[in-house]
Amino acid sequence: MSLEEIGHADLVQMDIKELPGSKPVSRKPYPASNAERERIKKIVNEWKQLGIVTDTDSAYASPVLIFKKNNGEDRLVVDYRKLNLQTEKMSFPLPNIEDHLNQLRSENKLFIVLDLAHGYLQVPLSKEARQKTAFVTPDDTGEFTRMSFGLSNAPFYFSKLMKKVLEPVRNNVVLHYLDDILIAASTWQILLQRLKLVLDCLRKARLTIKLQKCSFFLDKVTYLGLEISSKGVSPGKFKLAAIEKYPVPKTVHQLRRFLGLVSFFRRFVPKFVWIAQPLNNLH
Repeated sequence: MSLEEIGHADLVQMDIKELPGSKPVSRKPYPASNAERERIKKIVNEWKQLGIVTDTDSAYASPVLIFKKNNGEDRLVVDYRKLNLQTEKMSFPLPNIEDHLNQLRSENKLFIVLDLAHGYLQVPLSKEARQKTAFVTPDDTGEFTRMSFGLSNAPFYFSKLMKKVLEPVRNNVVLHYLDDILIAASTWQILLQRLKLVLDCLRKARLTIKLQKCSFFLDKVTYLGLEISSKGVSPGKFKLAAIEKYPVPKTVHQLRRFLGLVSFFRRFVPKFVWIAQPLNNLH
């Protein structure tokens, strides 16, 4: 799905409130090779053509980074770390994965997983917030009109949006964690009915899904890095492969990342805290 096809929700609008005494974040662009500069230009020009980004005269300027995703596509991200340090933190509950999965019923035999297309970019920014998202590249500047990846309060605003969108069918019909949606049922007919209800909610909210990342009417699906089936919940093969291939940590930072990775599967490891304690004592 191309960016021009993504939705534009109007139930929630993101704002960025800064701590008292904050000054506009203004930084120099990060260095980039000629090839990287051309790739950055291409992405920024596309965003501007689609209205996701506009020209700006903002006093704010956060630098950008470009890297390759696993599928080989370019991803441009803005380094909002300095802006995030002076942003007032929003209070809104994020879904708890453990509570989330415990709501699955043993009689569920079939599953559907839906994934929104560029979920954050489907959420509009307030006019006041737009200027604070302004970024600088080696060749250009711009500001977002939609919620951008990297803003510290983005997960909370998105969680708030999805709660509003799926409130009529939440828990009894559908489970969701940010932009990942799981629908389960005991029969094909019930699952189809539930799918129609969920799609109707998404349509009314003007949200779009990415079909390539969705799974329909399967007896086993991958959801939040876990394998969900009629037999229950088990570790997902991709997460397990990431643990198996993780290099031996040589720094405290690497150790913390490894512990964060393996902690994801603590529910499947008896006495996990006791086993991991020697590693936790190292940092």
